[in-house]
Amino acid sequence: MKTQENQKEIALVLGLLFLMAVTRGHPLEGIVSIPDATLAVFFIGGVYLRRYVLTPIFFLAATLIDNLAFLRGISDWCFTPAYFFLIPAYLTLWFAGRKFSSLTVHSVNSGLALGGGALLSTTIAFTLTSGSFSLLSGYYDQLTLMEHVSRSTPFYATYLLNTMVYFATFILAINCKSLFTTVENRG
Repeated sequence: MKTQENQKEIALVLGLLFLMAVTRGHPLEGIVSIPDATLAVFFIGGVYLRRYVLTPIFFLAATLIDNLAFLRGISDWCFTPAYFFLIPAYLTLWFAGRKFSSLTVHSVNSGLALGGGALLSTTIAFTLTSGSFSLLSGYYDQLTLMEHVSRSTPFYATYLLNTMVYFATFILAINCKSLFTTVENRG
């Protein structure tokens, strides 16, 4: 039984890393544009991966993917001192996910609770990353709070939508088997 759990964990780790690799750093540029799944990957990792040692692996993967993208000529405009605020942003998502690790999505209410956690932690991550970029990037001199809000607000919807779509797709995918089983049992 333990081997089966380990195999599931390895498959999930590899799947999440693959998803991050194909959506982060524009690896498919010119072929198709896929929104970045990194935020959802960290939240999902927090929910479903039990070992904390995996967290740094995801950080290293994100950094490696970014560096490979920079080497390929992708703009490094976002690589400023604010880049390091991705660490607390991703940790926010991972640890928020951990809060839901014992929750089984078996009802609308449990799904809404998990979705609410994803929504709140994504909002906090957005605040950390956009705020640190405005303050530390060196691109904006004497930016007021209202200017920051007006500049960053248009990006929030996309940031949140992308994360929630990946998250919802993942939750639906892992619960499809139980949904079909429930329907079959009723029939």
